[in-house]
Amino acid sequence: MSEMETINLGEAGRASLWYPGSNIGYLGNFYAQSSEIAKELLTIAQNRFTVNGASTIYGPINGSIWNQYRFVTSGFTNKPFLFEPFNPECYPKYFLEFGFEKAASYESSILKTQEKYTRNQNQIDLPPNIELMSFDEDNALLELESMHEVACESFNDNLLYTSISKQGFIDKYKPLVASLDPRLVILAKEKKETVGFLFAIPYDFSRNCRTVVLKTLCRLKDAKYKGLSFALTSACHLISHNIGYTRAVHALYKTDDSHCVSNKIPQTKVLRKYSLFKKNI
Repeated sequence: MSEMETINLGEAGRASLWYPGSNIGYLGNFYAQSSEIAKELLTIAQNRFTVNGASTIYGPINGSIWNQYRFVTSGFTNKPFLFEPFNPECYPKYFLEFGFEKAASYESSILKTQEKYTRNQNQIDLPPNIELMSFDEDNALLELESMHEVACESFNDNLLYTSISKQGFIDKYKPLVASLDPRLVILAKEKKETVGFLFAIPYDFSRNCRTVVLKTLCRLKDAKYKGLSFALTSACHLISHNIGYTRAVHALYKTDDSHCVSNKIPQTKVLRKYSLFKKNI
């Protein structure tokens, strides 16, 4: 992550600026008590970006897309889940009024967990030589290290992707290990090497939670792993259903991604929508 610059208007508003390179600026940690304060913040930020050589601003992004980014644009009545961005309804309007446009759109959808999600009940269609395994808590660091390698390869074509170190990845996920249900974190392994994974968590970690969030789904890009994302999703639905979760949220997927499993699933209801914004200056 590049060095952060802060704009602080006291209790009225604040924002953070990053310069990741290639004439790009990231605007994040945005807070404004009114439209007037928002305009003042965005004006100051734009001037600072211009002075420092940025010609395009993206926001909100808190340093990189490995951190929180995007504004919620609809679905404000449901409480947020872990890792999900959340903001006042007026924030996207502030950005649009200042001349930003949508750079990308995302959704989270909700549906019933599917006992018969696969073509054959209790049968997961896997690519050859692949085994699905639950997260091994006793070897949590090794599991996270193997997940880091898969995530970096899987996501490196994503909009505004930047690399993350192995330690940085571990630091993000390690605090969650003690609270995880290892049955909901599913790793696909080929000869003991991780080639894909699905990271799922309870919606709010409460004892009575009956909704599971499918947060991160990825696999290595080799064509021989085609179908693995669907197999991981199917397995998570089946496991979640069998241990008492009645609903599943497919989280934060890009709406125009033709390869996204969540875009191909029927009987889903959109829970929330999000947008990432940009402005050429």
